[in-house]
Amino acid sequence: MRLPLLVATLSGILLLISSRGDIRDRKQRTTTLTGLLLLFWVGLTLFEFSYFSIPRSVWSISGFYFTKHLVAGVCVAMLIFLFWPDGAKAMLTISGVALVGFNLYAFEHYDLRHLAPAIRLFCMGNGLCIGVAIASATSRRRKGNALEDRAV
Repeated sequence: MRLPLLVATLSGILLLISSRGDIRDRKQRTTTLTGLLLLFWVGLTLFEFSYFSIPRSVWSISGFYFTKHLVAGVCVAMLIFLFWPDGAKAMLTISGVALVGFNLYAFEHYDLRHLAPAIRLFCMGNGLCIGVAIASATSRRRKGNALEDRAV
């Protein structure tokens, strides 16, 4: 677990340094936000190690894992947008299909009676897919507004 945290931390720091604090350009804003989200994900992961040593309720742990994977999904989408700026429509389609497919598979495989052991798996899969979908929909909406502004 140390290597992914190290890579995410260094990537987040390098993205923040490369943006130089300039958020006037859309590309620079994306770079800055991606760096901040990567560091936020690292913080959530480190917090997990200290916070869950004390027994907690299942619902608070599930909510934490969902939030952690939601942030990870947004980070994945933002990293993809850095290299493929026009990929919002494709990413939105992929994440929607993955969300539906994952839930259908999980319901069929784990059966609804035995859902309690699979809660963490649901939080992981749904959080990642919804995080990618949120970032893709936001990016697509921003581009639509920018095109409308140029047409006027």
